[in-house]
Amino acid sequence: MSCDDVPAEILPATGAVVGVDMGVASFLTTSDGEQVGNPRHLAASAGKPATAQRDLARKKRGSTRRRKAVARVAALHGKVRRQRLDGAHKAANALIRDYDMIVHEDLRITNMTKSPAPKPDGEGGFLPNRAAAKAGLNKSILDAGWGCS
Repeated sequence: MSCDDVPAEILPATGAVVGVDMGVASFLTTSDGEQVGNPRHLAASAGKPATAQRDLARKKRGSTRRRKAVARVAALHGKVRRQRLDGAHKAANALIRDYDMIVHEDLRITNMTKSPAPKPDGEGGFLPNRAAAKAGLNKSILDAGWGCS
């Protein structure tokens, strides 16, 4: 659906300025101290995509049932994506209505969620790099949906 000749609503100037800090515990925190909670959409619906993924793993490659299982997994992940986008748009609209200037962090999400590099122990082997411990943080960062677009 598209609309033509719809007048844009100009919001009144408020003169307010805010800084925004993105986080994992709370989706965002403003410089005024207001916090928007992190709904954790993937964690909330983790059972359904995990079950669908296990069902997919049992299907024979190239079969019709596998294609249907792939479509089901994609649909479940698509729902989580739409939930993240909706939450991000609602938070952005609330900020735009209340503030004239919004300053936010320039986060490098890809760099933040990389696996740590292995560290040599000096004897030809490698020390544990705590990648398993960081995997939980990476999942939380990606579930927060900072990079929704």
